[in-house]
Amino acid sequence: MAPKLHVSFLHNFNLQFAEQPVDKTDLLVTEGIIPLLDLYDAYPAIKADFFFTGYTDRYLLKGYPEIVERVRAMQARGQIAIGTYTYTHPVLTLIPYEDVRRQLALGLDADEEAWGIRPAGLLLPEVSWDVTLPQIMPELGINWVIVYEALVPAYAGTNAFPGTVKLQGINGTSITGILAHDALRGPIWDLAESGEGLDAYLKQLEAFHAGVANDQLLALKTDAEFLYFSGIARLGLSEGDSLPGDPPGLADMHRLYQALESLSYVQFTTISEWIDEHPPEETVYAESKGGNDALDRWLRGQGRERLNILEADAREHIRTAEGILTIAETQGLNTNAARQLYEQAWDQLLLAENSDGRGFDPHSSRKIFVAQAAVKAAELAKQAIQAITAS
Repeated sequence: MAPKLHVSFLHNFNLQFAEQPVDKTDLLVTEGIIPLLDLYDAYPAIKADFFFTGYTDRYLLKGYPEIVERVRAMQARGQIAIGTYTYTHPVLTLIPYEDVRRQLALGLDADEEAWGIRPAGLLLPEVSWDVTLPQIMPELGINWVIVYEALVPAYAGTNAFPGTVKLQGINGTSITGILAHDALRGPIWDLAESGEGLDAYLKQLEAFHAGVANDQLLALKTDAEFLYFSGIARLGLSEGDSLPGDPPGLADMHRLYQALESLSYVQFTTISEWIDEHPPEETVYAESKGGNDALDRWLRGQGRERLNILEADAREHIRTAEGILTIAETQGLNTNAARQLYEQAWDQLLLAENSDGRGFDPHSSRKIFVAQAAVKAAELAKQAIQAITAS
């Protein structure tokens, strides 16, 4: 039997998008997410994995419950699977171990609120892998993770590689990893932005298929909001502007999906379905870095150093509060209100860690948002200590 290309679209939902003004977040929903859901409604045989940040979960629950119901219906009919995407989309390689664990745990809590499940799969913000993750993930019930093949020295620069592997971690741990094709996803965004390149892309897929001897997974990652951003780029508009009608790239996505449905060698799948049929047979090492090599952009320049200082200050106050609360509880003092403030401090620190407040070219309102969150985290930690009372 001829090999198949098992195609899964991976859509990351992150409403804290760097370039979008904070007060224009709704446009990412109405002109990005809703057209994407409409696209999948038109092609029920095409499958995808949706990965939501916890922030996005709660934003949709509060403002767009009808979208939550649509996604739940897609999940119920087996067209999509839900994965997790952390709480606020930080670069996990750049934050402390405890923060990584909280980002994952709170993201899962929000996922459960929105979708009624605790996802077993993780998409990494900025595809930034960390060898501590195989130790943290199983503790939280996360069983697999998406990693770009470029991070795996054994397969960097190759086209055909195992879709499923075991990724090595610290202390002898490992986790199931899905190796995604970075090179084969870019043309999808280009098609939406320009309307050109579909024939060339289909020829690229055909050549790729002709070069593999066994079934191959094509895990194609695209931002869930790409129809909005490709639309404003195509029309020469600015971030925060509203599109005058449907995203212009939507028609081109219909052309792509129609073409993919017609290819006899393509089989649509979700990642969990692929793993069930193709368990990992090889253990590999992946580098602790991001899918984008320029990780220093999250650390230096454009005021980022100041944000790093604010976050470090907040962490120090939070850890001080944690120690004092622990001592107070051993002494029988009342820490109920203090614990609530302590958790709120953590929540604000995690918001400050959002990579979209510092990476690429953030909108000024996004930079202010994360800086405010860092300062508020420190203030709440101090208030937590003051809220300790006698029983």
